[in-house]
Amino acid sequence: MTDLADRKMVAAALAALELGSSCKLTNASDTDWLDCQKALRAVGLEVENLLNDWLVARWHTKHGKKARYD
Repeated sequence: MTDLADRKMVAAALAALELGSSCKLTNASDTDWLDCQKALRAVGLEVENLLNDWLVARWHTKHGKKARYD
């Protein structure tokens, strides 16, 4: 994560997971979350993308149709 605000959210969610709480992040329109989705899953943190189809299409516009985010 390069965005400091996003890093804070990830840190808080990871702390909640360490304390035994169930936690996931919810994203509406920030394509950056697709870039780190695999790494977040690897540590047990899920990102719920509210506008998933739109988000993936927008991500592909930025990165190319053949690029993979996950």
